[in-house]
Amino acid sequence: MSTVLVSGATGFIAQHIIKQLLEKKYKVIGTVRTDAKGQHLTKNFNNPNFLYVLVSNLATPGGFDEVFQQHPEIEYFLHTASPFTLSDDNVEENLLKPALAGTKEALTSAHAYGKNLKKLVVTSSYAAMGWTYLVDKSIPDDVYIDEASWTDIPWDVAAKSDGLTAYIASKAHAEREVWNFKERETPNFDLAVVNPTYVYGPQAFDSDVTEHMGETSEIINRIIKLQPGETPHRDRGLCIDVRDVAGAHIIAMERDECTDKRLLLFNAAFSEQNFLDLVHKFYPEQFKNVPIGDPKTTQATLTKTFWGDIHNEKTREILKQDWYSHEKSVKDILEQIIRVRGL
Repeated sequence: MSTVLVSGATGFIAQHIIKQLLEKKYKVIGTVRTDAKGQHLTKNFNNPNFLYVLVSNLATPGGFDEVFQQHPEIEYFLHTASPFTLSDDNVEENLLKPALAGTKEALTSAHAYGKNLKKLVVTSSYAAMGWTYLVDKSIPDDVYIDEASWTDIPWDVAAKSDGLTAYIASKAHAEREVWNFKERETPNFDLAVVNPTYVYGPQAFDSDVTEHMGETSEIINRIIKLQPGETPHRDRGLCIDVRDVAGAHIIAMERDECTDKRLLLFNAAFSEQNFLDLVHKFYPEQFKNVPIGDPKTTQATLTKTFWGDIHNEKTREILKQDWYSHEKSVKDILEQIIRVRGL
């Protein structure tokens, strides 16, 4: 039975990864910040093959050293943990530096103490691939984005920017450190990186359906709380089901053909009007007070040119996954919310 270390085990993506790993009979060690969070996960997973370890601050020098020293049996490391905030407050100290430091510490500890480590898979983001245009707020007509594309926002520019721009830059700088590390240190373990767009889908456990939910699921959560006469925001983008993102991490971990690859994950375009349409399609009675918006604009709100010309054919060919349909993902989110809230 192989052992997998998953950092940031309480995260939305990480919990789905751990569920799938346990279903595949792996032993999983998850890092958490507090005992309370670890105990909560232990109760939810209810599996003797899961245990947690404390790593209170991912950016602390040597933060992962003890984990590898105490668990030399670790063969795979899925590094999903990364700071996420869009706050404009001191973005260099609160976002850029922690993101880069956390990645460096994971790599350094794995290299120094991961005696039996075979592969390290890092969760990056589409943000690291195609968002350079945020600096001047315009998208050139000839933008073409694929697995080889990079966001190029200099550190000094990001440090003086708003929270969104700094977050996007942080993902690019952290991921570049992964590939620079490989070239600089030539570690004995293999590397792969997973780059999802917006991640949505049901929570791993019903207990995680709270008043406020993270990731793209919160957009739907916010929509179903709209009052008559209110209009949706104009959020839109590309998305991928969290269960497929989790599966992609495991495929990247298991398959040699994923080594040294950046895997760009998206399966559909969404907009808030699109979500509204699906809310009323699937559960019109439960959400009859939610406004319908303006359905005739749905197709226009899904125009992908907002994001540039994006391609992930190489990723699809490597992974060969049967991804959840967009409608299935939305329906599963709504079904879970209705069940938990008794709607």
